[in-house]
Amino acid sequence: MLNPDSSAHDCLREFVDIEFTVTGLTDATKVGTFSSLLQSVDALTNISIIGEKVSFSYEPTSIVRAEIIQIVRKAGFEIHSTNAASSSPLVDALLQSVVQYRSQSATTNHSNGQQSHTSKTIRKV
Repeated sequence: MLNPDSSAHDCLREFVDIEFTVTGLTDATKVGTFSSLLQSVDALTNISIIGEKVSFSYEPTSIVRAEIIQIVRKAGFEIHSTNAASSSPLVDALLQSVVQYRSQSATTNHSNGQQSHTSKTIRKV
C-alpha cells in the first residue's frame, strides 16, 4: 500500500491551465504587485503576465477557480473573460464533493454562531 505521505504522492498532482484578462495592470508597480500576489499562492504555477493577459496553471485539489477569482478581486483587481481547461472527471467529482462539504460546513457553523475560516497555504517568494 502506498504511504500518502511519501514522495510518490507528488506524482499524482493534476494542474489546470487558466487564462484571463485583468483590468488595472496599467504600470510596472501594479504588475509587480499582481505578480507577487499570484506567486504567493502555492497551488499556482507557470505564471505569465503579458499586458492585461494573465495565464497560469493551478492545482484544483488545492484551490478552486472561485477562490482564485476571490483572491484577485480582494486585492483590488477586476477579472474579465476567463478561459480555463477542464480537469479530469475524477478531479471534477472530488471538487464537487469538496464544494458541497464546504457549503454544508459553513451553514452548520453559521447556524451554531461560529465563523467559518478558510485557510490558504501561502509561500514566501
